[in-house]
Order: sequence, then structure tokens, then C-alpha cells
Amino acid sequence: MASKMNRAFFGARLLRLAVGAVVVSGCLLAVALHYLRTQSLQSGRHLTQSFAVAIGEQTERALQTVDQRLQLASNSMMQLASKGALNEESGRTLLREQIKALPFVRAMWVMDAQGRIVYDSDVGNIGLNLADRAYFQIYRNNPQTVFHVEAPLRSRTTGDWLISATRPMHTSEGAFAGIIVAALDSSYFEKLWRKLDLGDGSSIALFRRDGVLMMRSPLEDAFMGKAFPGLPVFGGVATRGETGTFDRASEFDGTLRSFAYRVLPDHPEFLVVVGQSFDAMLAPWRKLVALAVALWLLAAAAVAALYVYMTRNAHRRTRAEQSLKDSAQQLRLSEESLAITLQSIGDGVIATDTAGLITRMNTAAEVLTGWPETQARGRPLNEVLHVLDARTRVPAVDLVQLVMERGNSVGLGQHLVLLPRDGGEHLIEDRAAPIRNAEGEIMGIVLVVSDVTEKTRTQLALRESEDRYRTLIEWSPDAVMVHRAGKILYVNPAAVSLFGARSANELVGTRILDRIHPDFYQSVLARVRTITSQGQSVPRVEQRYLRMDGTAFDVEVQATSIDYDGEPAIFGSVRDITERLRAQKVLQMTVRRYHLILSSLYGGLLLVSSQSLVEYVNQAFCDLFQIDDAPEALVGLSGVELVQKISSVYADPAGNVQRIARLLEAEQVVQGEEIAMSGNRTFLRDYIPLEIDGAVYGRLWLHTDITERKQAQQAMQATLQEKVGLLNEVHHRVKNNLQVVTSLLRLEAGRSSQPDTRAVLGDMQNRIRAMALLHESLYRSGIFASVELGAYLGQLATQAFRSQTFQNGLVRLQLDLAELNVGMDLATPCGLLVNELLSNSLKHGFADGRSGELRIELQPVADAQASPQEPSLWRLCVSDTGVGLPADFETRRSQSLGLQLVSDLTRQIRGTLAIGPGAAFAVTFAVERPSTAAVVEMPQVK
Repeated sequence: MASKMNRAFFGARLLRLAVGAVVVSGCLLAVALHYLRTQSLQSGRHLTQSFAVAIGEQTERALQTVDQRLQLASNSMMQLASKGALNEESGRTLLREQIKALPFVRAMWVMDAQGRIVYDSDVGNIGLNLADRAYFQIYRNNPQTVFHVEAPLRSRTTGDWLISATRPMHTSEGAFAGIIVAALDSSYFEKLWRKLDLGDGSSIALFRRDGVLMMRSPLEDAFMGKAFPGLPVFGGVATRGETGTFDRASEFDGTLRSFAYRVLPDHPEFLVVVGQSFDAMLAPWRKLVALAVALWLLAAAAVAALYVYMTRNAHRRTRAEQSLKDSAQQLRLSEESLAITLQSIGDGVIATDTAGLITRMNTAAEVLTGWPETQARGRPLNEVLHVLDARTRVPAVDLVQLVMERGNSVGLGQHLVLLPRDGGEHLIEDRAAPIRNAEGEIMGIVLVVSDVTEKTRTQLALRESEDRYRTLIEWSPDAVMVHRAGKILYVNPAAVSLFGARSANELVGTRILDRIHPDFYQSVLARVRTITSQGQSVPRVEQRYLRMDGTAFDVEVQATSIDYDGEPAIFGSVRDITERLRAQKVLQMTVRRYHLILSSLYGGLLLVSSQSLVEYVNQAFCDLFQIDDAPEALVGLSGVELVQKISSVYADPAGNVQRIARLLEAEQVVQGEEIAMSGNRTFLRDYIPLEIDGAVYGRLWLHTDITERKQAQQAMQATLQEKVGLLNEVHHRVKNNLQVVTSLLRLEAGRSSQPDTRAVLGDMQNRIRAMALLHESLYRSGIFASVELGAYLGQLATQAFRSQTFQNGLVRLQLDLAELNVGMDLATPCGLLVNELLSNSLKHGFADGRSGELRIELQPVADAQASPQEPSLWRLCVSDTGVGLPADFETRRSQSLGLQLVSDLTRQIRGTLAIGPGAAFAVTFAVERPSTAAVVEMPQVK
């Protein structure tokens, strides 16, 4: 009864252990899969952000190229115009030459200041008024705008999406002359981005800062040009070159994606947004989940199978004990036979009477108990045979009493310890049976005590070894097969699952070649012959096997020779590598795709590992640094070896080596660093330390040859300096020539004796002096597009007043001149107006030597009805407190050359002349807003 309870207790404990192992392993598997999912998403976000940086740089360069081409075309047109060679045909030819260098530009055209097309790369659009277009209105509303890219619009002729890129054009005086426009084909960017295969569900978009969608891949016609201000990236003010990530469902198709954005450094009004769907990023992880869960279920099934096996083993042990009891009943031997055999057997034998007193012992019993038979005879059995339960250390039951009660053989089974008289312990098995007489009456009891110490230890070691081996085989995730002479002898559960069998019986006994793909028959037979003849293992190989349904799959096989059921056999371990090969293929495709992307970059790309070993270079890098070796030959070089190869290309090799060392030490991102190269070349260098969780795992270097761009900039600067010098010289010579004319007139006036002649010559001197003063102001200020009218009129009035006033302070000059920047076409007539009116006032208003005040004013005219787009009105007034106007003023006005000149100058500036009240002459004229828009300050040329 006690043994049954022990077995039940052992079974329950084993069941709890098995269930606990399954539950704990499942929890650990869930934690590991969750961690791997987090890592997969994090890796996907880093990859998406790297693509955003690369695509942003690509888009940035495209916009810079368009801007430079527009500027170059504008300068070329100005040069043709200055030579008088600009016409409709030459303009079209020039624009088409620019388009040839830009494959993504459909057309280019030039609009004048009124919004009319004056030059076009296409035929038939000359004269078309497009002043209402947003890309033209932007320069009216914001004249400081330089390079502008408008939202995409559909072409009226082809239906394609076009993006307008514009730059303003100015006259030589700096006035707004119109704009030059390039129509960009948005599908070019869409096709270019499509080559960057980020996987299924990915997207690339270019947004304007206000959220307007400029371009997208894949193309979505319904959303082009629309605003999406709700995206997280538009919530704050992004800085130049800023990058970031966010997760969100797409506004276009509702797909949940991880987005990375990049603000264009040189055009911060645009940013690139790259998205990769969560499904694509988690696809490898989901496959891993399916495989891991399948393996866990197989392991759980193996645990259940082990539990069933051990339960059945316990039942077999119970049946064995019962068989032993039956054998004990046959030990009814006669007293004489017992006496003869007692000494010949190895087990201890003790006989007692019905009272339990020892009557006989054999030698083995004497050795086990430590009691000689002579001393033990007549003693109670429990005194000589001291037996305890090995686990509880409780004395065993009285066998004599138990046999007398039951009348048959009994045994206490295993787990018994005998304590001999001389000390120590023996593991024993004891059984007792009644001794009957001829009538069947019990005459005594015979006990057989077996020393099973060594046997128990051997059996325990053997059982543990078998259990370990069977557990390893049954629980192994790899399929295990044993075959001999071409027949399968054994398969484990993993093999049953691998071949798609319902049970092991479906495989055992079948031909091993039935599970081999025909293409591998010969190689398998050769391996079998090698194992059989040499009795040794063969190397691991990849082969193709067949499932029960005939489908083929890839496996990795390891085989060796073993003894199975006493005969040689072949033990094979089979692992399904289908997923591994598929993952390797995907990885190879991904690596080739990234290699193609990086190889197609315009700049030279270098990737160095955290151990300072070259991991990747593209052909552009080798071309830039004049390396004859193929890019693959550079992989594996140390950073020091690579620097030695390229240092001679730098203009200052030692200085650049030190600069590279400082960059590596600082571990900070460097963008747009210009470096001087040999041969008067200039490179643009970007350096990015690649970090994950704060640890640098690589370094990325990008070099771009900007030599042509620098040369173009220098050429433009030289041209500008030349024009500035020319304008300086022109104004200086005009001023000098006018001063010469003034001097000649002064000499003629000095030689003339006629007062009227001297007066006329004096008036002419004053008028020429006014024009000379204007050219002197322009020459000294260095600003040729405009002049500050108030300062100019003040200086002119002061000089004219001093040269014509002889009353020694009786007449005072009062100036109230506001600040106003105007062009020479307005400043010249205004200066002549002030000169004529001031001379007329001094000549006629204070002719009798009276005192008074002469006042000159320049002030804006307030008009509440005027809109900001309309020109502003200004009032120029010259008045005095002299004698006033004569009664016949109107008659004299038509006869006076000076007043006729005043009227002509008023009409020239499209103003209105008002006379009175009193001796006051007021001219009202219009000035385009804002008055400072056309002011361009040029550097002085010495």
C-alpha cells in the first residue's frame, strides 16, 4: 500500500514538473519574441532614417542644380541683351541648351515685369499673360524672394504633374524685370525614388513647410498639391538638416507606417518624408514567431510523451514485483533441501519459528548482519535483522508477523537499508515465506535478504544514461533517423513532423531512398558506403528530401555509424534549412539592392566599421580620389591604409590627415565641409557617425566634387566685380565731364558783358551742376540702382542756395525732406525741378533785398484708400515768403523758359504740378512700393 502511494506521489510530482517546464518555457519564449519585435522595429526605423537622409541629399542637389541653371540662364540672357543679340529665336535656343543638361525639366520660359511670356523654349506661348500665377505673384507680394518652388499643377497639354521653379530677373539698375521659370517633371523624382526599393508598403514624399505635398512615390494623383498640416512633422519649427521619426497611419492609404523625415539643409522650406510599413518591418519577425511557437509546441509534446513513458515504466515495475511474489510461494522446500542450499546461495537466508525466533542462518546472512549463527540462534528476528526504510529511516514492518497474518509470501520491496552489527549500511531486498508441514500448517518463516547495493547503483546509472539519451533524442528539434541496409529502423517525433507522417509507424520499415530527392540518390549512396566501410562520420552536407506528400524541401544532414540492437546501423541527424535558405536569399537580394542604390549615388561613399576597417566603397569614391583599384579590392583595408592611398589627392595632405583624426575623436556629424584638393579641385565632405543606443558601430563619409560649382560662383563674382568697376568709371567720367562743361560755362559767363547772357549761362551751370551732383552721389555711395532722394535734394539745394545767395543771411533755407530711395530716372528730373524752382525763388522772390524763408519739402501723401499693392504718392514742394507771384504770372509762365522746363519735368515723372497758395510750387508723383525693393548695393572696386 505504501509503495502504491509513493508511486502516485511520484507521478503527481512528475506531472507538475512537466507542466511547469512547459509554462515557464512558454513565458520565456513570449518575452524573447517581444524583445525581438522591439529590435526589428528599431532596426527598421534606423534604416528608414538613413534612407531619408540619402533621399534628402539627392533631392537637395536636384533643386540646387535647377537653381544654378536658372541663374546661369538669367545671366546669359542679360549678356545677350547687353550685346543686342537677344531675340525670340536666340532666347529659345539658349533655354533649350539649359534644358539639355536637366533631364527632369520639361520647359523653360521668361516673363517680363507685367507677367507676359517674352521668351520660351516651346513655340506658340510668346505674349501669353500669366501674371495671375502664384509663382509670379510671390515676387510681387514678397520681392525679397530669390529661388521659389511652387506646388505641383497638371499640365494643360499632357496632363502630367509639373512643378514650377523660378528666380527673379532684374535690370542693370536693379529694378524688377521679370522672372525665369523651369517646369520640373515630378514623375522624374517618382521614378528615381522607385528605384530605392524599401519593400512592400513603403512610401517617399516631398512636402513643403506648410504641409503641401510636392511629390510622392508611389504617385497619388488625388493628393498632389494638397496640404497635410496635421502631420507631426509640421507641429514645430524644424531646423536646417533636422531629421526625426514618427509612427502614424498614412493619410493616403491608411497603412500604419514608421516615418522618418529630413529637412533639406539649403532649402529648409522643404522636407523629405520616408515611410516603411509595420507589416514589412515585422515580416521576418512573424516568420520567426511561427517557427519558435512550432518548436515550443513540439517540445511540449515531447514533455508529454516523456511523462507517459515514465508512467508506463512504473506500471511495468509493479507487474515485476507481483511476479516476484509468485516466485516466493514456490520456496517450499523440505528442511533437508534448505540445509543443503543455504550455504550455496549468495543471498542471506534466515529461518525463524512462528514466534519470530531465529532458528537458522547461512553464511551470507552472517556477513550481512554481522551476527554469527551461533549467537543469533534463538534471538528475535528484529534484533538481528535491523531493517529501516531508506527514505524515512523508519523501522520496517515485522515480516514474521506479516507472514503469519497473511499465510503467504510477502516482501517489503526496494528502498530498504540493513544496519549490520559491526556498523555501515547495505541496500537490500527482503522477502519472507511461510514454511509448512505436510498438512499445510505453518511451521516457521524463511527470509531471503539480497544485498543490492552495487546492483542498485548500476541500474540507477544505466537508467539515468538511457533517460538522458532518450530525452535528447525525443526532445531534439532536429529529425533523427536510424537505418540499416536501406530500411528505416527508428525515427523521433521531430522526424515524424518533418516528413509529414501521421506516426512513426508510417516511416519505420520503409526505404530510406523513398525520402531522398532523386537528384541526390548517388551522393547519399556514396555517403552510406563510406560510413559502412570505414565506420566513421561523414561531413555535414546540404541535400533535398521528400515529404510523405511528395513535396521537396532543403535539409542539412549529419551521419555517423552506431550500434543499434546489437548490430551496426547509420544514425542520421536531419535539419530543415528551407527558412534559412530563404532568409539567406532575401538577405542577398537586400544586400544587392542596397549595393545598387549606393553604387548609383553621385557622391563618393565610404563606410568604415567601428574597428576602423573599410566595409564598403562605391565607384564614385574611387573616381574622385583617383584610385585605380576596384571598390571590392579596398574592402577590409584599415583606415590608416586607406588614408595612405588617398592622402596625395589632398592639397594639404598632412593637414587633412589631422582633420580626419579630429573628426574621428569628436564623433559628431559634419555636413557640407569644403576641402581643397590637388589640381585646384574642391570637394564637399559629409561625415556621419552611425550610432545605435549611443554606441558607434560605423562611420559614413560622403564626398562630392563641387569644383565646377565653385568655378561658376567665382566666375559670376568676377563678372559682378567687373560690372561694378565699369559703373563706377562711367559715373565718375560723367561727373568729371559735367564739371568740365560747368567750368567752360563759367568762363564764358565771365567773359561776357551782357547780363542776360551771363544769367542764361548761370542757369545752365546750375542745371548741369544738379546732374553732376547726382552722378557724384552714385559714385561715392556705390549704390547704382537707386539714390536716396531726400539726401540728394538736400545737398543740391544747399549748394545752389549758397552759390546764388548774396544777402548774407537775410534769406534762410529750410529743408524738410523725408527718406526715399528712387532710381536715376526719377532722381534726375526731381533735382532739376528743385534747381529751377530754387533759382526762380531767389531771383524773383527776394530781388529787392528783403529777408525771408525759402522752404523745400519732400513728404509722402497719406491716402487711406490706397492698397498696399498700389504705388505710393509723394509731394515735392518749393515755397518762399518773398514778394509772392505777380498778377500776370499766368502770362509770364508761358513765356518763361524755366517754368516751361518745370512743366516738362513734371510730365516726365508723370506727376501733377500745383501752384499756390502764395509762392508755392508742389509736384505730386507716384513711387512703386516698396521703395527699397530695387536697392542693390554693389561692392566698391578700386
